[in-house]
Amino acid sequence: QKIAIPVLVFSESPQVSIKLTNHRQGLSSSESKMSSEGVDRDPSTTKEESTAATPSLNLDNSIEKKFDEENKQEKECSPKLYAVVRDVTFHFAIPLFTLYAVLFLCGYMLAFWESNGSAGMSRIDEIGGTPDGEKATNDFSLETLQRKYRGVVIEDTTSRSQITAVASQCSTQALEGTQAAAEGGELNITLFNELVSNCAQEQATALVQTVDYQTFAFQEGIFDPPFFGDTNSTLTFDWTECSDADDDVPLRWVNQAVYVFGEWNMNFGALYQQNQMSGMSEPEAFEDAVTSARGHDGCDAHTPGGALYWYSITTSTGFGPRILSSNNSRILIYFCGIASFCLWFTLLFKSSSSLSQATNWMLTKIDYCKKAKKVFSVVMWLGFFWLMVFIASLLFLLRLSNVYDMDYVDILERIPIREAFWLHFNAYTTLGLGDYSFPSYGADTRGVFSNVMVSMLGYLSLSVFLRQAYELYHLVYSEEIEEENSKDTGKDDKDEEA
Repeated sequence: QKIAIPVLVFSESPQVSIKLTNHRQGLSSSESKMSSEGVDRDPSTTKEESTAATPSLNLDNSIEKKFDEENKQEKECSPKLYAVVRDVTFHFAIPLFTLYAVLFLCGYMLAFWESNGSAGMSRIDEIGGTPDGEKATNDFSLETLQRKYRGVVIEDTTSRSQITAVASQCSTQALEGTQAAAEGGELNITLFNELVSNCAQEQATALVQTVDYQTFAFQEGIFDPPFFGDTNSTLTFDWTECSDADDDVPLRWVNQAVYVFGEWNMNFGALYQQNQMSGMSEPEAFEDAVTSARGHDGCDAHTPGGALYWYSITTSTGFGPRILSSNNSRILIYFCGIASFCLWFTLLFKSSSSLSQATNWMLTKIDYCKKAKKVFSVVMWLGFFWLMVFIASLLFLLRLSNVYDMDYVDILERIPIREAFWLHFNAYTTLGLGDYSFPSYGADTRGVFSNVMVSMLGYLSLSVFLRQAYELYHLVYSEEIEEENSKDTGKDDKDEEA
C-alpha cells in the first residue's frame, strides 16, 4: 500500500494508476473491473479529470490518514507497562509460586511414605528397592554392622582362650625356671608372675588386634558419604530428615549418619542391658536387642529431597537410579503427577509466549529485512540456551564444592565439567537418560528454589528458540505461498482484461 501511493501521484496514465492502486489495496476483481471501465469509457479524459474521478480525490488527506493508522498500529503493538506487569504476574509469578507449593506439598508426602515404607510393594527388592522404607533399611544396615562386630568379638574371645592355654604353658616354663633359680631355697613368686605376664602379653599381641566399635564402623565405610552413587555405605538419607542432628559437617548426609548411628547404638545398649537384667541369656539378650533397636525416633520426612525428586517428575526429566517402593507414592504420581506437569507446561508456555512477543517487538526496532531479523532471533535464543546449560553446570559444581567442603579443583577431578554439562543438557531437554540425577540427600530449601529458577531459564530459552524457529519456517513458507497466489492473481487479471 505504501508503494501504491506515489504511483497515484506520479503516474502519467490514470488507467495504470487505478489498476495498481486496486491491486495493492486488495480490491475485488469486480471493483477493479468497474474502475477500469470507468476510465476506458472516456479515453479523451485529461489527467486532472481522471484523477478527480478516482476515489483518491484528496491524496494529501489519504496519505496523512494512512500514516496516522500506521503510527496507531505501532503504538498498539508496543508493550504497555500495565501489560508487562500483567504478564509477569499472571503468566510467571503466580504459576511459579503455585509450582513451588505443589513441589513441597507433594514432595513431603512422597518423602514421608518412602521414609516410613507406607504400603510397601512386595518383590520391589528384586529390582533394588526397599519395601520397608528408608528408616527400616538404615536400621537393618546398622543391625548387620552390629552382628558383624559381634562376630569379631567372638573371634577375639576365642583368641583370648587360646592365649589362656598358651599362658598355662608359659607358667609351666616359668615355674621350671624359678625352681632352677631357687637353688634349693624358697620360690620367688614375684619373679614367677612377671615371667608369666610377659609371656602372655607377647602371645596376645601376636594373636589379637582389638578395635573399638566406632573404629570398626569407620573401617567398614558406614560413614562414607555418597558421591553420585559412589559409596561404601549402606545408609541412605534421600527421604529422611532428623532435625536433632548436629551441623558439625557441611555435608548433610554425614550429620544424619552420625546422629542415626549414635541413636541406634544407645537404643541397642539400653535394650541389651534390660534384657540381661530380666534374666535372658547373653545370646538371647543380644538377638532381641539387635532386632528391636531403632535409630530414627523423632525423624521426619526430608521435604526438600522429595520436592527435588518431584520436580524431576514434573518436568518429565526422569527419576534416575532411585526406586520408589511405596504404592502410595505411585498412586500420588498417577493423579498429581499429570496435574503438576500441566501446571509446569502452562507456566512454560505462557512465559515463552510473552518472551517471544517481546523479542518480536524489539526486532521491529531494527531497520533490516524481516527474514534476516528472524534468523538472528533464532540463533540468539539457541546460543542463550547453550549458555544457560554452561552456567548451570558451573553453579552446580560450585554448590557441590560447598556441600562436600572441597576445593573447586578437587570437585572437577571427581566430576569433570563435561559430565556436569551432560547432566544439565539431559535435564533441560527432558531426555533423562538416568546415568546421572540430582542428589536428594544434599537438597535444602534454598537449593530447591535456586535449582528451579535456573532450570526454568534453561527451559524457557529452549522453548522460545523453538517458537522463533517455527515462526521463521512459517515466514519462509508463507512468502512462497504469497508468491504463488500473486502469480495466480496476475493471471486472473489478464484473463479478465482479455
